[in-house]
Amino acid sequence: MTLSKKDRERNNEAALKLMFEDLGETPINLRCFQSSDLVYAARIDRTTWEDLVYCEYLELVAATEGCRVYRFTPKGWQIIG
Repeated sequence: MTLSKKDRERNNEAALKLMFEDLGETPINLRCFQSSDLVYAARIDRTTWEDLVYCEYLELVAATEGCRVYRFTPKGWQIIG
């Protein structure tokens, strides 16, 4: 099933909000997010991660079987403020 543009934007927004909440007091440039982390795996679809990379809010840092590690790009940092 293909999501509409509106649904994708809503998923992206929810995923970014979850990551920002999880960020807490950790400096943005020191925090990475693992797609296999239980907090994210249950609430963020694989395609949402890919869409956030495509939109240049996140970058893929490392990939192993079953887990991908992402971090915010400078463009992703800007949407925080």
